[in-house]
Amino acid sequence: MTSPFSASVLEQRRASWDELFESREWGKYPPEELIRFIARSFPDSGQRKDKLILDLGCGTGACAWYLGREGFTAHAIDGSERAIEIARARLKHEGYQDQVTCHVGGMENLPFAPNTFDAVIDICATGANPWADCLRIIEGVYRVLKPGGRYFGSFFAPGTSMPGAPFISECGLYGKHDRGPLADAQTRLFSFKEMQDLFAAFTDFSIDRHLRTLNNQQYQVELWNVSARKPE
Repeated sequence: MTSPFSASVLEQRRASWDELFESREWGKYPPEELIRFIARSFPDSGQRKDKLILDLGCGTGACAWYLGREGFTAHAIDGSERAIEIARARLKHEGYQDQVTCHVGGMENLPFAPNTFDAVIDICATGANPWADCLRIIEGVYRVLKPGGRYFGSFFAPGTSMPGAPFISECGLYGKHDRGPLADAQTRLFSFKEMQDLFAAFTDFSIDRHLRTLNNQQYQVELWNVSARKPE
């Protein structure tokens, strides 16, 4: 399965994300749903240093920082060089650089051996790609997870406000727009059926819908929060 984008288009998209990470102050803390997933999946803090977790599409490192703070060993990967620079600087400043290794790279070709990770986390990262790449990314996640390894991810659902965003039908991405919760970004809005299809190879698939509003209810964000496990 190949990406619908040429190499030059992919480079343009990564450059666009570099500009976005340079210009916008992103959140510095992980979402509550991820914290709950970590607490339930790995309750024994004394064993966390022996657990290896991958932060997929880590951005500026909010979740990577949290994993280091909670005592895990982790790898974090993002296609944006600027995002990784910011993440590395924060990890070094707060003393977690030896626990979390950051990589610049595409999520569609993960540079890790099979059966490596105890868990993979994915906070709205896979969804910034066309459908063909989403399938490749989740196939890669399955490959690098250990048998019994856990996955947690968030994906934007159709109820998310996308004011003025032109729809790019051939790859299923909403393009740039100048306002709303995803201003200047590109992402897919996933149906429930698409979520089921993405994780068909996994077991213990669980999906919840999370809805919130912003700016005095001017905008709406709707997320699918997914947890699943690679079969033993």
